[in-house]
Amino acid sequence: MTFFFLGRIGNLFLYFFLLSLVCFYFKCSSSMLIDLDNSLDSIKVELSDKKIKIKLVNGQIVFANRKLIKQISGTQQIIKKSLVYEFLGVPFAQPPLGDKRFQFPHNLTNALPTNVYDATSFRDSCMQELDTSLGEFPGATMWNAPDKVSEDCLYMNLWVSVTFEQDKRFREESEKNLYSDMDYLGFSKYNTNFRQLTSLFWIYGGSFSSGSANLKVYDGTIMAGLEDIVVITANYRTGPFGFLYLNNEGAPGNAGLADQILAIQWFKEYYLPLFGEPNTSNMVLFGESAGAMSIHDLLLSEKSYLFSRAILQSSSSYSDLTYRKPSEALKVSLRLAELVGCNESSSSTSGAAAADYPFAEKSIIKISDNLKGRPDDAPNQRVLDCLLRVDASSLSLNQFNIEYVNKYLPMQFVPTADYHQLVPIDPTEYYFSVTSRKFKQEILAGINQDEGTYFAFYEYKDIYFN
Repeated sequence: MTFFFLGRIGNLFLYFFLLSLVCFYFKCSSSMLIDLDNSLDSIKVELSDKKIKIKLVNGQIVFANRKLIKQISGTQQIIKKSLVYEFLGVPFAQPPLGDKRFQFPHNLTNALPTNVYDATSFRDSCMQELDTSLGEFPGATMWNAPDKVSEDCLYMNLWVSVTFEQDKRFREESEKNLYSDMDYLGFSKYNTNFRQLTSLFWIYGGSFSSGSANLKVYDGTIMAGLEDIVVITANYRTGPFGFLYLNNEGAPGNAGLADQILAIQWFKEYYLPLFGEPNTSNMVLFGESAGAMSIHDLLLSEKSYLFSRAILQSSSSYSDLTYRKPSEALKVSLRLAELVGCNESSSSTSGAAAADYPFAEKSIIKISDNLKGRPDDAPNQRVLDCLLRVDASSLSLNQFNIEYVNKYLPMQFVPTADYHQLVPIDPTEYYFSVTSRKFKQEILAGINQDEGTYFAFYEYKDIYFN
């Protein structure tokens, strides 16, 4: 196993360590110039006024942004030009609304919800609370969701490297409107030198309680353009929306991990054929903090066949912070139910705190920490029915009123073993020496020296931010 020194603070240096790119923190607008040093190269990204129109395998049409990237020398000479098609806010699942709030994601009936879809702007991030504890300190606010948050949030973003030959043919076909004469517009059709692009799928961190695929630091334009790859970021549900656990079909736990899996599958089925034949050996997952923990869980699952390489930055699932035994996960979920009024003595769904007495013991359904088979949906059904009616903002806020195991790293809704066997076993009890499974994935993993001091800001904020 090879180690890179990457982590939460090191996320700012993401592109340096992964692909030796020349820049890392940028704002994508109609024009962008980043000067790393007056004597060194700079990068300029120009957003075209004209949108590109792509036809998918199934015949649906999607509009995307077209970006021109110029690598400029210190003497202002253009060293290299490259093109990127940017697809923003692409849905990969049905909106998790109503009875679907805590369930595993449901497939869309088609690649896109409409036959013509505009993928030129971001969609909502998933439900979460903004970090305001350090005021306007940019080291904290840069991780806040940059846009509206809602439960309708299962969207992904794609940045695709395109040759000028491909771009010319695509624009010609778009202007001629010859879609009816074609099965679909595959990139390989317009490239005499056929190439199969490597796909890098980013899974964000955020202590399983926050995060967004739409952060500026996660923009894949430059990475895709300079390294000739496909970059994907996808939202997944966090907090109780992604990891509430009642051990039934309505709240099986690990819905956030299932979101990640469906996004990967959706990309491979509908979008990867545009850029080349699907090839698992060219699919790389990379993530930081809770993203790295998620990747570790997926590596140990039966879904690991979806990718062949993984980059884990700052953390893994070998920690009691990142995993709850099912019995403990249930207690945490029932505690939230108590806080929002969904307990044995109250049918209130207003979101107000429940009575001061603890959850009635008879309402806690005893379950095994080694789950096998599908459980009965009846246990905890009344709790679930109530939680489905509680306002989303109340659930989001009240998760932080649950007593935490570690006050410095407040993580309550995290992965657990589920009856779907998405997480089949406690990762801390997984012994590679005795398993019969053969792991073929290549892995990079690492941390930053003293990166844990990041969280000291929160404990001693009165000193740092007087």
